[in-house]
Amino acid sequence: MPTKNGPKVDRFYHSTKWQKCRNAFYASKKGVCEICGRAGYIVHHKTPLTEENVDDPKTSIDFSNLELLCVDCHNTVHGDIDSGRTEKPTIVEFDRMGNVIIHDKKEKEAK
Repeated sequence: MPTKNGPKVDRFYHSTKWQKCRNAFYASKKGVCEICGRAGYIVHHKTPLTEENVDDPKTSIDFSNLELLCVDCHNTVHGDIDSGRTEKPTIVEFDRMGNVIIHDKKEKEAK
C-alpha cells in the first residue's frame, strides 16, 4: 500500500542501501535517542525525503542529515515540523567513557 512519501521514497526505505546506512548510524549513536537519552529506534531524516531529493546521497544517507530518536521524540519532532517549531528542548552529549549526559537546552545556554 503506498504511503504519503511516494513510491521512490518507499522503495528507498526498503532498500539494502538504506538498511546498511540505518544500521551503521544506529551503531554510531549506540542506540541512544539524541534528544532524551532513552533507547532510540528510529533513524530520522532532519530534511525529510521527497520524490525530488531521495536520490541525493547528501539528503538520503549522509549522517549529517540523520538523527536517532525514540518513538516519543520522533512523534514530537514530527509534530514540531508540522507546526513550524524546530527548537529541541534537550541536548545529549557523551562523556569520555561513552556515558550519556543530558542537558536541558535552556540551562546549557545559560552557562
